[in-house]
Amino acid sequence: MLSELGQIGPIVLRTYSLILSLSIVLSLALLAWQGQRQEDAALAWLDSGLAGVLLGLIGARALHVTLFWSYFVDHQNEIWQIWRGGLNWHGALIGGLVGVALMANLRKASMARITDVLAFLLPIGGLFIHLGCLSTRCGHGQEVGRLVDPSGLIVMELPDFYGVIAPRIASQLYGMILSAIVLGIAIALALMIRREGLRLWPIVSLLGLGAFAIGFTRGDPIFFWGTLRADQVFDLVIVGLGVVSFIIALVLPAPKGQLRSSRPSREASA
Repeated sequence: MLSELGQIGPIVLRTYSLILSLSIVLSLALLAWQGQRQEDAALAWLDSGLAGVLLGLIGARALHVTLFWSYFVDHQNEIWQIWRGGLNWHGALIGGLVGVALMANLRKASMARITDVLAFLLPIGGLFIHLGCLSTRCGHGQEVGRLVDPSGLIVMELPDFYGVIAPRIASQLYGMILSAIVLGIAIALALMIRREGLRLWPIVSLLGLGAFAIGFTRGDPIFFWGTLRADQVFDLVIVGLGVVSFIIALVLPAPKGQLRSSRPSREASA
């Protein structure tokens, strides 16, 4: 896949940016649709999603800059140049959840119901993001000697961070497979768990756990904490966030109308 699709005047159409933008637009559209369907509150849910996107981008960039501060300390003019690349998914998730929660509270929307929808949107977003990384140089795998690796892992000829093409473990493809599996689990949870506000957190933990495992195949540069990549440490933080949030949601009183049901008709409520 080409990393650049073309140019319109001074604007370069980058594949990753286009895929990320499509992911955001699709997620916001689905969120607004579900807000209208469940609470007759499409704008409130859309506002919550927009707040999540804004704080998610800030969190994603802030954590990326923190992890690579040894570079940015000498290039501080690039810190907020998001279009140059460099977004961290852990920061995006945490910042996004904070943004959604704040706006949902302000707009009196049901955070529990929104999180149930986010349980689908997160793995869908993961599919798009890993596809975008496969089209460029982010999140690439370790270089191996040949295309048929003795370990049985999927290997493709891919560029590294510096653009050098070589046989590498297809870490981005494994990320897409992980996202597809987790999306299937999200669908199963929707059929199994009727109480509102519980479904997102197992999905969060599964994505973190899967990313942690994929981290052992990655070859993109980052510093290590002990034997783990720094992003793997944050993967475990995400796993813990999901577990703790699930327990909290479980022990708190069930939201009003805890069993999933259709929105009452106007005739019934008249």
